[in-house]
Amino acid sequence: MDRIMEPESFWKEYSKQLNEARNWDAYQNKTDWTKAVMQVAKKTYIEIAKKACEQPKLGTNKEYYRIDLIGYRREKENVDGNWWLDVAYEHENLDDWNNELCKLCYVAADLRVVSSYYRKDQAIEEELHTYLKDLRNEKIFRVPDSKWLLVFGPRLCCTDQPFKAFTINEELSVIPVAGGEEVIPDRWQQAP
Repeated sequence: MDRIMEPESFWKEYSKQLNEARNWDAYQNKTDWTKAVMQVAKKTYIEIAKKACEQPKLGTNKEYYRIDLIGYRREKENVDGNWWLDVAYEHENLDDWNNELCKLCYVAADLRVVSSYYRKDQAIEEELHTYLKDLRNEKIFRVPDSKWLLVFGPRLCCTDQPFKAFTINEELSVIPVAGGEEVIPDRWQQAP
């Protein structure tokens, strides 16, 4: 089955959906934000899959394999035992996003997405690079032909800052993902 999930396409649609949702109130509460961001991730997957497939037989499931959300396509209509895992999505409210990243190293999805937060004074790109060096290639690329998208939103102390999206290349370099909309939570308070 053809790959339909790429870091750039997921980020482009995900950032658009975040801005359309404008969930300022939810963003201020961990539990509410998790629910809201899960809906955004689900909608993102469905929108991308619809564009890529003529007659998609789509499904999503929360906490499958204890993963927050998976996006899959059935090979045949109404056949549960034959599907393709397009995306595995993990959102982490606490500072231990690295546990989620490590967990997804072992999941055979075309695109593995980790969503979390950064602080205003935090050099998240450098932290990612350091952590990836600790994990090494054999974990990060344990699943061949799988891609990564790492999305970090600003903590509540700095909601005037933008979300940041990264992917990982073969040399374990952290590469910013371009092409999405600028997502700044403070703007969600303003009238559309």
